Amino acid sequence: MKKWMLVLLLVVATGLLVVPGLISAWLPGQLRQSLEESWPDAMPVIQRGWFSTSLTARSPTEQLDLTFQHVPWWQGAWLTGTGELRLTEPAGVIALDGRLGGLGLLEIQASSTGMRWTSQAPNQIGNLEIQLSGLRGQGLKLSANATTMVFSDPLGNQLKLQDVHIDSDWRWIDEATRGWHVTIDSQRPNQPASRLSMQWSTIDAAAAASLMESLGEMNRAAPDSLQAQMAGLGLLSAWQQLVQSGLTLEPSTLNLDQQFQLEGQWQPKVRNLNLQGGGPIVIALDWLTPILGLNQQIRPNQAREQAWSMMAAGEEQGLLRIADEQLEWIATETRTP
Repeated sequence: MKKWMLVLLLVVATGLLVVPGLISAWLPGQLRQSLEESWPDAMPVIQRGWFSTSLTARSPTEQLDLTFQHVPWWQGAWLTGTGELRLTEPAGVIALDGRLGGLGLLEIQASSTGMRWTSQAPNQIGNLEIQLSGLRGQGLKLSANATTMVFSDPLGNQLKLQDVHIDSDWRWIDEATRGWHVTIDSQRPNQPASRLSMQWSTIDAAAAASLMESLGEMNRAAPDSLQAQMAGLGLLSAWQQLVQSGLTLEPSTLNLDQQFQLEGQWQPKVRNLNLQGGGPIVIALDWLTPILGLNQQIRPNQAREQAWSMMAAGEEQGLLRIADEQLEWIATETRTP
């Protein structure tokens, strides 16, 4: 019995000494590869130790500092990491904490007391908290909270939200297909709560990855550059692949200020949109006006006129009914362009 106990203790001790060294040899290469793909202009400095590894990566506008612990058995993980990301635009500090456990369990937490954009207009996110968790081959869950979100521009457009909560669930259906459900809860100041809930099914995993890659390239590219045009073509190609694979928006709901409600389903492959519901037209205008203004960089009065014109055009096409300051979607089956 004592012999077996000694052998067992020897195996455990050897594992606790050897495995951290293996992680120490493997981790720096993974960090460099990730930075090259997602942050190519960063200058990384990696200090490798037997039981821990530190990373510092800098660019003109960001700095990332992380410390990894190899096999911290007292936390039940193969690898843990803590640190912070410092940003200049938006300005803020994000605290990071993560762990990689057995069976591919990944958990990441990020938090910031506030982030603020200062280049054009005072945009900000207050008290941001993000939690990401996932198990290899099963999916990812994301939860995010913020006490306030303010988006504005020099033209006078402003969308201000409070008590924002986002729940997202990215599910593995099979090797090539994914499903995604997202719910966003928020409210405008002094208004009832609002909610958007969407559920997408039959998502082609490869096409979704290409779509996200093209979006990233487009965001990094200069406007009207050849790189931006190529990213746009890649985005269009990925979207067409998603549509042809049967992408479907399952029954989903939009509830604005607990008074304006829409329910719908969309099958882009057969160009079929089912939508029904409605509510006070002033609520639709109050939400749509700042979104159009911020997106198209037009003044608030122009954005409101455009929002009203869009609704009037929908009424002329027989899609909407506007009466007694109410808007109602009356076309339950619509062939989209």
